[in-house]
Amino acid sequence: MKIWKLAAIALTIFFAFNHGSAQTGQTLTGVPITGNIVSYGSRTYTGVRTGSFTLTLDSFTPNADVERYITVLREGGQNRLLDTIRGNRVGRFSVNQGLGRDIMVAVQSGSGGNTKIYAIFERWTEFAELRSGRRSLDFPFGYIELTINPQTGRGSGQYIAAAQIRWRNTRSGYQIQITDYATRIARITNVRIQGR
Repeated sequence: MKIWKLAAIALTIFFAFNHGSAQTGQTLTGVPITGNIVSYGSRTYTGVRTGSFTLTLDSFTPNADVERYITVLREGGQNRLLDTIRGNRVGRFSVNQGLGRDIMVAVQSGSGGNTKIYAIFERWTEFAELRSGRRSLDFPFGYIELTINPQTGRGSGQYIAAAQIRWRNTRSGYQIQITDYATRIARITNVRIQGR
């Protein structure tokens, strides 16, 4: 099993979390955001799979809560963070029109004239994982990162179906680090805000 540490994403989510829900001049709450997920196989299946998703955000996480969650992660690790945010519901995320999951933390920021959205939820788990205690259980989060052009309402992004979130001391200082359980990160394409 290959674990890919996503340094670039770690930096971008660290930036977003430390700047909170920045105002970008566009309201993305209450409207469905749809698109496609392109994931790359591993192990016995090495092909490419595609699917669709719907993300609807009711609100963004307040700055004070974001700072508190960073403190929880730093002092107690990802399991305590998950326990702390598990009851949150700031939106909903579903794949292939299946049973959705509650978005527990969502942050919006501006970057280069675009709107960036970062969202975290407790991922789907399979019974076989729980029964056998697989290592994948150390990756309890799902992570979504979107970049949307506010003029066209279209964009792209990245999706991690099984993510580990840690607070790490690096050469650049302390930062949030996200590790993907899969070999390659999934791409999000054809993002569009419905009604635009």
